[in-house]
Amino acid sequence: MPTQDDPHALWTSIDALSPALAASLTRREAAWVLRRCARKGHVICRVSDDAVRGLLEAPAPGGAGEMLRRCVRCGTWTSAEDVAIGESIGTAAAPGELADVPLPARGSHGRKLAVLRLLAVERVAKGLMLLLGSVLSYRIAVDRAPLLAWVERVLNAAAPLGRELGLHLTDSAPVQWAERVLTGDGDPLRLAGLGLLGYGLVQMVEGIGLWGGWRWAEYLAAGATSLFIPWEVYELLGHATPLKAGALVINVVAVVYLVVKGRLFGVRGGHEA
Repeated sequence: MPTQDDPHALWTSIDALSPALAASLTRREAAWVLRRCARKGHVICRVSDDAVRGLLEAPAPGGAGEMLRRCVRCGTWTSAEDVAIGESIGTAAAPGELADVPLPARGSHGRKLAVLRLLAVERVAKGLMLLLGSVLSYRIAVDRAPLLAWVERVLNAAAPLGRELGLHLTDSAPVQWAERVLTGDGDPLRLAGLGLLGYGLVQMVEGIGLWGGWRWAEYLAAGATSLFIPWEVYELLGHATPLKAGALVINVVAVVYLVVKGRLFGVRGGHEA
């Protein structure tokens, strides 16, 4: 490798030795990270590790004594006076450690973060619906009498139409189930509300963690989703519908993706890899 006395050759060799910073990106990914750096600013680092510092720092061509730093997101060389610098890790007097270097969203990492955020949106939406269901269950358990009276009025009003159509509305399974639940003590509804509340909170925590890209959230999402796959298979075998089949496929794909791509539970070398 060239020495510090030949800054232009040193800069050229460093540029060739760091394909992970630029050449590993597709055209579309490169455009994406460049736009992100234009909005957020470049991410430059000065670390104590000599081998890594050699890939991120080099003298400017011309031997003027200026040091150039390389953005770890887009690979662009920048100077210390560059106004586009958004984040700087370490200084010449106090260089940072290798563990301090951030991992910007780019390449395969960026694609993984995009998938995690899609899952996060789905988890948050599901969590909100479950929390709404929990509130409704509690309200129904508290105000069973007015609701039961309303159901009876609706059945009485619809009775003539049911007789014309040959339907016995009061004998239908949904109506009998509603009357059985509303005439009870309300404990089943309260228990159902607690279950929906707990599951909804788990979904919300998963969504927030996945949006942030935290590893604990990947473990939580993979574990919690796996617990419900056997039940979904049982339901699908009992009464198959396109909605149930689609939900099962989505959950299986999500678990496999989280485990394999995130190297969870020791897969593909685990956390060390």
